[in-house]
Formats: sequence, structure tokens, C-alpha cells
Amino acid sequence: MRSPGRSSTPNREVPIPSEETLAVQQPHRTLSFNEAAAELRRLGIAGPHLYLLDAIPLLEMMWADGRAEQVESDLVASFLRDHVDRLNQLAGAEVISHRDASEFLRRFATRRPEPELLELLGALVPEISFRSSDPQANRARRQAILDFCLQIGAACTPLSSAEARSHFESAERECFWRIVRELELDDIAGS
Repeated sequence: MRSPGRSSTPNREVPIPSEETLAVQQPHRTLSFNEAAAELRRLGIAGPHLYLLDAIPLLEMMWADGRAEQVESDLVASFLRDHVDRLNQLAGAEVISHRDASEFLRRFATRRPEPELLELLGALVPEISFRSSDPQANRARRQAILDFCLQIGAACTPLSSAEARSHFESAERECFWRIVRELELDDIAGS
């Protein structure tokens, strides 16, 4: 049987989270790394794809307005290329390939995943991705994610002149601020 995280079928159905799974999103609940990894495996993200969870907030931004534009997908792909290179450099060996990153992106960019699934996965990002004992490294990763989220939000032409003023559609603004809260960056929101 093939590992769920290594599916070669890009349009694989993404499971809809159960009420029990959505309970993970409760504020102030902290999962251990093993609990978060187990939940991700249940959702079909395992092996090297665990290293790519940092891209989930970008995918949330890409789909926030209900459609994915090519320029947004290109920005996520750029983030993933840089992310894979950085991870492999830190490890001193190839721990994840660009092919893995392409498979991951195809899974979430080809067809719109359920918004609840993306939100659930986004809530798991801090549990998996920000476990470094170096707070500066964690903050730099969070900032890189937010920077790309802003680029994705501003990448496409807004639908109305009122939204053109801010370069973000209202759904994208709401998504961005939810991501800021999920990544525990409320200090930036007040700046």
C-alpha cells in the first residue's frame, strides 16, 4: 500500500476533517510534535511532506477569494523551492526533494481543498514548524511566511475599486489576519 503523503495522483480527494479533528483548532491548545504529526498523517501528510507545512498559510491565501491565479501558484512554488533549498542546506543532505514539493503543491493547488481542511492544517503549522530552540529562527520563518502571504494577497487585481485601494479583497484580508493570529504574531498586528 502506498504511503498517503507520497500519492502520485495529484487530484487525490482530500478528506474532510471530522468534528473531533476540528477540535484541535481550539485556541490555546498545544499539541506535542508527535500528536500533530499523527494528525497530519491521518490527513495524508507524512514523510517529507511534513517539512512543507510552512506553505499551508500561503495556500490559504491563494484560495481565500475562492480562486487560484497562476501568479499566486507561482509565488507558492517559489516559496517551496527556497524552503526546500534552505532545509537541505541546514541538514547538510537532501532530506526533501523539489519533486516532493511539486507533488505537495499539486495536491493543494490543482483543485480547491475544503477551507476547513486548510484552516486545520494552518493551525498545525506552529506545532510542527516552529519548534526550534532558537526564537530568532522561529520568528524569521514566521516572517517569511507572512511576507509571501502579503505578496500572494497583492498579486491579483481586486474585483472592485474600493478593494483596489488596499490591493486585497476582503476575503484575503480576513484570511491574512487569521494567519497572523494562528502563527502567534499578534505583536505585528499592533505595529
